[in-house]
Amino acid sequence: MRKIFTLIFILNLLGLEKLEAQQIFSSGDLKITSPSRNVFLISGLPRQKTYPTPFSLSSPARVVLDFEDVSIKQNYDLPLLGHLPTGLRLGRHPSKTRLVFDFNLAQAPTPLLEKTEVGLVVSFPIPDTSSIQAVTNQERVLPALHVEPAQFKKDSFLRSDKSILLFPRELQTKTFEVFNDSEFRRQIESSVYLVKNPGQESEQLSLSRKILASPKRFSLEAGQSRAVRLFQTEAAEYDKEQVFRVRFTQKEETNSNAIVHEILVLVPILAPVGLSINNKDGQIELANYGKNSILLEQGKSCDQKAKCKKLPAIHLFPGDTELLESEDQSVIEFVQKTASGFEVLKIVTPSQLR
Repeated sequence: MRKIFTLIFILNLLGLEKLEAQQIFSSGDLKITSPSRNVFLISGLPRQKTYPTPFSLSSPARVVLDFEDVSIKQNYDLPLLGHLPTGLRLGRHPSKTRLVFDFNLAQAPTPLLEKTEVGLVVSFPIPDTSSIQAVTNQERVLPALHVEPAQFKKDSFLRSDKSILLFPRELQTKTFEVFNDSEFRRQIESSVYLVKNPGQESEQLSLSRKILASPKRFSLEAGQSRAVRLFQTEAAEYDKEQVFRVRFTQKEETNSNAIVHEILVLVPILAPVGLSINNKDGQIELANYGKNSILLEQGKSCDQKAKCKKLPAIHLFPGDTELLESEDQSVIEFVQKTASGFEVLKIVTPSQLR
């Protein structure tokens, strides 16, 4: 009971007595909760005469605390939604555990540490956000997605294990891997954009708050890979599929950002597949009249002698059509990818489509 009153007293001093603490992290005895967007309580630490002295690093801005005699089972990389720090990381080291607060600021604020009976309280002063908000608003709406090839780095070193990612609304997180194929260490920044009018000339991007990527900024050693995790921040109902792009950039010597990689993220809704197959002037027309994208992969066209040739993958946004050339008496086959799995789609020749 005394510990509870102590915590209430601390929050009263900070003007936060009406806020409910949100649990950020828990592993064994170690717990991190947050009663406010700029205040964090670290409990379950071994009793120490002194706590670590925080220090700041730049590019990206972050605050670091090293705790001795504290162990965790694995490394953690957690995004913070609605907080002053944008992320929190915990890393294992031989004789310590490192706690890092990441900030989307030019310079990390200097924290105030307060040792209490319930743990260590870490609070960050809230900076003047007028200039930050102006920058955010400037970047929020971008021009059409059809970027000129010169804006993408031709000798891009970054790749991922997925080019299109299905992210059903009922899932909170989704993970994919990115790889550094160069011979140098690279500094990467990730951003997620909501796509309006996907696949059309009027296609536009806006910074997303519905899906976030973690880590926001990271370094990648030559030949190494790392996981990137996506988080859905809301489970709103939509009348059609939501489309996002995860874009990775690298700062150039000219101080501009070069786009080095991009993946497509599809958030489908619960709706039947709307694929029609028709004969159009001797060609096969595929039309998507549904509310979700149609993904056709591992395509092949086989003649009567079972001689087959590969076909490129097809992605049909809702309302899109695609024409396929096909020889008579041949069979075209694709694997159709959906949120629930895969199914084989066989298409007969145009002469059989009346």
